[in-house]
Amino acid sequence: MTRTIPVGIDGLNLLLGGGIPVLTRHEDFGESATLLVRGPPGSGKTIFGVQLAGSLARSLECDVAYGCVELLPSELAAQHAGIKREDLAERVVMAPFTKEEPRANECRIFAEMLDIGSSGDEVAKLGDAIEHVLRVIERAGGQPRVLVIDSLSDGYNLGATKAPRELADALCKMAARKGMVLILLEEIVESRPSPWSFATDVVLQLSPSEDVAASGPSDSFERRLTVAKNRLGPSEAGVHRYSILPNWGVNVLPNRDRDT
Repeated sequence: MTRTIPVGIDGLNLLLGGGIPVLTRHEDFGESATLLVRGPPGSGKTIFGVQLAGSLARSLECDVAYGCVELLPSELAAQHAGIKREDLAERVVMAPFTKEEPRANECRIFAEMLDIGSSGDEVAKLGDAIEHVLRVIERAGGQPRVLVIDSLSDGYNLGATKAPRELADALCKMAARKGMVLILLEEIVESRPSPWSFATDVVLQLSPSEDVAASGPSDSFERRLTVAKNRLGPSEAGVHRYSILPNWGVNVLPNRDRDT
C-alpha cells in the first residue's frame, strides 16, 4: 500500500503529486521510502535534506538519524540554526548523546559522524557504520525512522563513478526492512544518473542558477530543481526554481507559477 506524506517545503508537494510517497513493501515491514537529493557543491543539498527529514519526522512522529560522512555535526547545527523556522520545535542533537525524554511535539535530529574507515574501506564499512549510529541513537532514547546520509561523493568512493550498484540496492533494502525513510545526499559534477539514482524512489536534481539572483531578499539566491524520478507517483516535468531563505529554508517555485 502506498500513501503520500506532504512535506513542509513550499511548492515541492505540487511537484510530487502531493508529497513524498511511502510504501509498505512487505507484510512484515513498515512503511519506507528512498529519496536522493543530488547536486554540485553549493546547490543546497544539506539544507534541502535536513528540511525534508524534519518535515517527514514530524509527520511520522519520530526522530531523525543524520549520518555525516564529511560534514561535521557542528556544521550541520550551524546551517540548521540559520534556516530553521521559529515556529517549529526542531533541534540538532550532537554526539555524544545522553538519554533524555523528547520535549513536547519536538523533532530531534541526532547527528553523528559515520566511521567508514580509511580510503578504500568506505564501501565495505558504510552499512555497519549506519547500523552503529542507529543503535547509539536508540540507546539514548531516540526513535529514528528517518535517516539522512550526507553526503555521497567520489572523494569518499561513494559517488556516481565509484559506488557499486550493489551498495545502493543494499541501503534501499535496509530502509525497507527497517521501515525507514532514507534520504541520500549525493555530490555530483555532472548530471548523468548514478547507481543511487537507479535504486531510489524519488530523485531531486539541484543546480545553481545561471541567473544573477532571485527577486526578493538580498541574501536569497535562486537555484534550479528538476524532479528526475518519482517511481511511485506523478511529478511535474520541467525545470523549477527554488531559493533558500533565512529563518524559512527552501522555497520552491514551480514553473507553472511563472509570470513569464
